[in-house]
Amino acid sequence: MLSYDTLRAAGAGAGDDVAFAHALLRCGTQEELADDPESRLRLTLGLRKENGRWVVAHERHSFPITG
Repeated sequence: MLSYDTLRAAGAGAGDDVAFAHALLRCGTQEELADDPESRLRLTLGLRKENGRWVVAHERHSFPITG
């Protein structure tokens, strides 16, 4: 089973019609999280206001490169 935890809401900012938010998450199966407890998923969202509602205009999620 896949699980995730929000570790840190790293930041957010907004104007009248554009906003962004980013956070670090732990995401993986219980075994993956136990094997690599320091692994983090970075999530970044870009939003814009359309007709009075916030909608996601851009989403990016990535894991750090390991080598």
